Amino acid sequence: FVEAMEQLLQDVPPPTQLDRDRDAIWDMQRRAGTQYVLAFLSPKLWMGLEELFAGIVVGYQQMFTSDHRARLNEDKVFAGQEDLKVVHRKIDYLRDKQYAHKELEDGRHCISYLVDVQGAIKLDTGGAQTIIQYHPALCMDLIRCLRAVATYLGKNIQSCSDHILSNLTENQRQALRTHASQVD
Repeated sequence: FVEAMEQLLQDVPPPTQLDRDRDAIWDMQRRAGTQYVLAFLSPKLWMGLEELFAGIVVGYQQMFTSDHRARLNEDKVFAGQEDLKVVHRKIDYLRDKQYAHKELEDGRHCISYLVDVQGAIKLDTGGAQTIIQYHPALCMDLIRCLRAVATYLGKNIQSCSDHILSNLTENQRQALRTHASQVD
């Protein structure tokens, strides 16, 4: 077996720089996670994902807080799903403190500095001048909440529709049939 493996491996070319880079990226992913690697490789992509996530979070929370249309009740939407209630509250907190009112550190100005080899402190004028907090790691949790909302709304709409249809008079049913035949 050992001889067979040695024979196979002698024909394999040595690792290229691309192979070494790929291994380094996979090692970074194992140590620090996918988000770290994405932010490292493409900060603009990561910032774009954060902005998209922020918009979805704000829109999602409007279903529960809007004064301009019927609000969803989180206790009804997530009935029997305590884990989703916890996630919903986490997303609500993020919307209130991060995206809507900026009470957290995101977007705050800061001064980047470095300490040189002699121990002198120097301002890093090329460094980040604002604190940016990223939250797309919550995407899967948000999707789980959105699925629960969609399921709840589907059942609620069906229930309301059934109730309306069951309470129609024969004259109302006939008027609907007549209207439907005219539309075709």
